[in-house]
Amino acid sequence: KTWELWMAYRELYCNAIDEGGTVQAGSIGAVEGVTNISVTGDEFAQVHRDRGKFILQAPVVHQAEDAYAHKGQGNGIFYQSMLVHSLGKVCIFLHNVHTRIDLTEDRTAKHPYDLDDAIASALLRSEDLDYIREFVFAPKGSYERDLDLLCAYVTPTDTFLDFVEAQAPVH
Repeated sequence: KTWELWMAYRELYCNAIDEGGTVQAGSIGAVEGVTNISVTGDEFAQVHRDRGKFILQAPVVHQAEDAYAHKGQGNGIFYQSMLVHSLGKVCIFLHNVHTRIDLTEDRTAKHPYDLDDAIASALLRSEDLDYIREFVFAPKGSYERDLDLLCAYVTPTDTFLDFVEAQAPVH
């Protein structure tokens, strides 16, 4: 697969952070034993400025064991704060999966259904009524609205079940 510049940046960023280093614009002096990435060049500097699109920096609005939901909209899913899957639709939350998934060599999700499972599990296990409401009433065509909740093999909370039941039409 051919890497795009943002993918190379993400790889360098991950390596630097994993090794206790930094990534910053401009020249950085070398420090023995520390991985620091110096961002220079117009295109690379633009990717650095746009890193919020593929390195999650938004605040958390819902936290669960399987996945966190962060404030903001996007069109991809993150794994441990790194974009690993692009979608053809908008997400009303920036989803950040924390359960273990397999990645390919270019740090994309090997099995995207694992991401769906984690996000659906986080919703079904939620006790946060505001989060449940926003997720369930997501706009038509959004990732959240189209997510098949049956992909998660978890027992929904009473909070989730009570909310969904309250939405059912009365005959």
